[in-house]
Amino acid sequence: MTLRGDIVRRIRREVPRAPGVYLFCGEDETLLYVGKSVDLRSRMLSYFGAPADEFPRRIQDMVRMVRTFRCITTRTELEALLLEDRLIKEKQPPVNVSQKRSDPCSYLVVTSDTYPALSVAIRPVERREIRSFGPFKDRRQAARLKAAIVDHLGLRSCQGAVPSRGCYRREIGTCPGPCRGDVTTEEYIVRVGRALRFLRGNDGPMVTALEALKKRQVESLALEKAAETRDLVSFCRAFAERQRFLSRFRRGWLRIVEPTDRPDAPLVHVFAKGRWDAIDGCADAHELRHRIRELQDPHCTSTEEDRAVTDRGLIVHRWMRAHEGSFEWTFQGLEGTGNGPAVVMPDGIASRRRRPSSDRTS
Repeated sequence: MTLRGDIVRRIRREVPRAPGVYLFCGEDETLLYVGKSVDLRSRMLSYFGAPADEFPRRIQDMVRMVRTFRCITTRTELEALLLEDRLIKEKQPPVNVSQKRSDPCSYLVVTSDTYPALSVAIRPVERREIRSFGPFKDRRQAARLKAAIVDHLGLRSCQGAVPSRGCYRREIGTCPGPCRGDVTTEEYIVRVGRALRFLRGNDGPMVTALEALKKRQVESLALEKAAETRDLVSFCRAFAERQRFLSRFRRGWLRIVEPTDRPDAPLVHVFAKGRWDAIDGCADAHELRHRIRELQDPHCTSTEEDRAVTDRGLIVHRWMRAHEGSFEWTFQGLEGTGNGPAVVMPDGIASRRRRPSSDRTS
């Protein structure tokens, strides 16, 4: 039997049809790749049974290098997603291309000039008077946000401490013209305040400006432009929701009760300032409070970069949106741990309590 055939036979014999994380290894059990699935056996077999051209070249090369594997079963899909993210960041497998600590990121930076400007940077600027937002894993997303803010909230696009002269945007009416003294410092700072609120998750001024623009475009029968503006409204709303969620995720604590295949034993995910722990749903309140205090401990050795917390927050955010109504959650400030009022979640993310099974589709 060939090596490939032996690996397939072992997967069929040893790997369960259950959620979890799999690790493909090469010579000397060198880790090559980490993945996750709700059905480990089917997913792992797919690498060896599907036509090679269904996978990117790096995956095709990886499959030829696989000599052995390991798998870790989890109780739920969310646990598998979070464990995969943790293992990729800890072990840095060479074939994985996303979720690594070294992935390039972008930030939006608001300068502290008399007329502040907005720029895209590859790292946050750590100066008190300059505000940085991010990280954004997609530089195109950061550039699109910058363009939306500059065009529709009226900030200058020129860089440098002093606004440059002769800007075409002033001539077409998308720049207030600080270079020519067409706007006072006070008026311009009001615009900057709207931009900062949007970057923190308040999409009101941005959506209002875009909806007014879309109405004008429809009235003038510029329907293609109106469709583009409609898409931009959706993009800005989704971004603002993401920012509201991440702000609460980084500062407070989130408790998710996820059903398992045992109705009497759900899995409880606890996130305190973005740090994650998963405990048995049968744990009592005392144990839950103790685990939360451990996650909040400022001397905890698992200190994580903001980047790692952001990645974890985005994983949880996507999962909550995809599984709306199938779980219970509580979102609180750390000062209210255990009995404080629940913080209102961003619109459309989830209901607080799981709907009865008769209300959910199979």
